[in-house]
Amino acid sequence: MEIKNSRLNKQILESDKHLDLILKLQDKYYKEFHLNREEINLFKAARDFSENKVYRFDVLLKTWLVLDLLLREISSRTKYSVTDLRFMSPEEIIKALNKKQMVPLKTIKARQKFCLTVIKCRGIVHLVTNQAKSYLRHNVEPEDIKGDVKTLHGSVAYIGRVSGRVKIVNSPKEIGKVKRGDVLVSTQTNLDLLPVMRKAGTFVTDEGGITSHAAILAKELKKPCIIGTKIVTKIFKDGDIVDVDAIKGNVTLIKSI
Repeated sequence: MEIKNSRLNKQILESDKHLDLILKLQDKYYKEFHLNREEINLFKAARDFSENKVYRFDVLLKTWLVLDLLLREISSRTKYSVTDLRFMSPEEIIKALNKKQMVPLKTIKARQKFCLTVIKCRGIVHLVTNQAKSYLRHNVEPEDIKGDVKTLHGSVAYIGRVSGRVKIVNSPKEIGKVKRGDVLVSTQTNLDLLPVMRKAGTFVTDEGGITSHAAILAKELKKPCIIGTKIVTKIFKDGDIVDVDAIKGNVTLIKSI
């Protein structure tokens, strides 16, 4: 049944008009710049790519919402909290629901402190504390840091420019040190850091791509964000004053404590 004069119908009509206008402008530019068939196809490919990026972002947000609701329901049926469930594999969660095998809470707490998930042909292996550090030491080549680095470069996830005091946060236990407007520096953000991300003035991470947690939250909260610097947590320390230029993608030390 059609709902007449609703706000939703009005928005749909406005969206359709906007789309028609864009298509007419595109046809105008094709003729104005005398584009050949190959150039027009490249133009359309770029347009479709941009549209798919937005669509992928929407799907990812909906996926997170559904996953959070699912974990809340599973939590109500087991002894595990939602945070505990995020550090369990799908196989472990299924066994817990079927009361077949329960992962000790002590094991999950160890994963929350320092955990590395390795995907092998035979399945998923969780390495914790010293095991995880040993694996990284023997299998991951450390980033080579040359000289006294003052400026780092990364990918811009949301544009803007902010100066502030660095606060390195990689676990929920560290969020208390962040004050409003600080520069949140992290290896990679996650849902547990959401409260402190609302307080911070900007985010800078070692890892992550355009669909990473930090990038998506930056767009949602409209806060400048630089991702993929690789070594920001190793270069700067708590209390350093930095300039985050999320236009050029540079993080520059202003004053070291």
